[in-house]
Amino acid sequence: PSATAAVQEWACRALANLTAGTDAQCDARKLASLEARVLPQIVATTGAPSATAAVQEWACRALANLTAGTDAQCDARKLASLEARVLPQIVATTGAPSATAAV
Repeated sequence: PSATAAVQEWACRALANLTAGTDAQCDARKLASLEARVLPQIVATTGAPSATAAVQEWACRALANLTAGTDAQCDARKLASLEARVLPQIVATTGAPSATAAV
């Protein structure tokens, strides 16, 4: 993969790791991620010509983590994801030729 794809992959991996978990600190990290406007960046990254299957996989993991949970802010995170046009990008990603079964 190109250097750009490698950076995108590691950025998505970092976000997925930051937003994994079910503890109160995780909820705070998810909120901080949204406040940092990561959703539009994830959408842009998965749709970039340089997006490899690994980039798409880790971006989807990060999105899954951001929208998972039962905390009070979970519905707000899901709504923010829809407002960021995440759903059409996920659909496009899963149909992309480079998408893998892990996505």
